[in-house]
Parts: sequence; structure tokens; C-alpha cells
Amino acid sequence: VFVVVKGYHKGNDAWIDHTIIKGVRVAPDSQAAVALTELKKRDPDFDDGLFRKRAEKAFEIIQKAWSDRNLTDAQYFLSDGVFEQFSIQLDEMKEKGIIDHMEGLKILSSKNFDVIHLRIDAQAINYRKDEKTGRVLNGSRSPENFAEVWSFLRKPGVRTLKKPGLIEGQCPNCGNPIKVGRLTKCEV
Repeated sequence: VFVVVKGYHKGNDAWIDHTIIKGVRVAPDSQAAVALTELKKRDPDFDDGLFRKRAEKAFEIIQKAWSDRNLTDAQYFLSDGVFEQFSIQLDEMKEKGIIDHMEGLKILSSKNFDVIHLRIDAQAINYRKDEKTGRVLNGSRSPENFAEVWSFLRKPGVRTLKKPGLIEGQCPNCGNPIKVGRLTKCEV
């Protein structure tokens, strides 16, 4: 389960970006390295590289779901609060006939801070357009950088399993193929 905080470099959302950047400065790389070392002591099977790869895959799925205005494929990555917030925002944009278009998404880096807040720096062409006319309402048709900070939560004492999980379409406990949804339960 995780929460997404989205920040852009301009417009009404600039204060969010300022807060994200300010938060980044609080946790220098040395503190992140210590936190990662402590995590690996508690969970020897934790693999930072694999974690980042899977987090980036989830990031891409959520970005696509947002642009498609359909959270079905992303709902199991979002906390209840973020899912509700995104649903309300998407419904509002649909009512206004606005599409938040994004293309050419490139993950530039992903950095973990403490256990585990991950800043994902990305780049995409992102603009909102009128659903009927296709006219660009705001944003840019040129690639622009943006950042999101995701907080991943798990119960204390949980150990990393060395096998595929929900992102790969399998039950993380038994490995059975699973259709992930809002309230997924493995049939096995």
C-alpha cells in the first residue's frame, strides 16, 4: 500500500513541488544509506534494485491509468484515500470534458530516502485538453521534468519474498495466477 504525492514545477501546484523538494533536503544520501543498511539487516532478502524496478513499473501503470481516465489497472497500488481523491478528480475532469494527456514518459531516476520513501524523477509530455475539441487547455507539448514521492508501507517484521507478486500478476504468498482488483483475494 502506498500514497502518492504529485508535484509539478509550475502553476497552482508549485507549492506541492516546493514541499517535496524541501522534504528531499531533509534526508541526505548518507541517511538514506544508513536506513537501507538497517532495512537489509532486518530483511536480508530485500533487493534495492528489484524494489526500484518494481516501483517504477507501478509508477508507469498509474501514470497510464491517470491519462486513460480509468483507474482499474492502478487501483491496487493506491491507498484508499488516494484512490478516492483520484476518482473524484477524474470524474470532475470528465464532467468538464478535460483529458490530462501524457506521452513519452521516461523515468529519470528513483531515489529512496528512509524506509521507504521513494522519489521518482520522470519526464513526459503532459497537458490537459478539451475532450470535444482537442484544444490544449494547459500544460506543454514539450517534455517536462516532474517528480513524485511515494511512500511504501508494510507491517514491521515482514520479509521480502524472493518470487513474483501482484505486479507480475501472481499471489505473493503461493504464486498462483491472480486477477488483481480493489479487494483481491487469492482463490488458493
